[in-house]
Amino acid sequence: KPVGEAQILRVPLAELSRCDCDPNKPDPCSSDEHCLNRMLKYECHPHVCAAGE
Repeated sequence: KPVGEAQILRVPLAELSRCDCDPNKPDPCSSDEHCLNRMLKYECHPHVCAAGE
């Protein structure tokens, strides 16, 4: 929730980076899968995540 004069930016889905999780693994977005986005604490958007999570 924005506080004060914070500006909310909306980014088109085409400009979001795609995660590198392997959707064929049993739990592709778990902390055990060495996902670069998880290591960088970057949250994937469900529409661009290969695993759909």
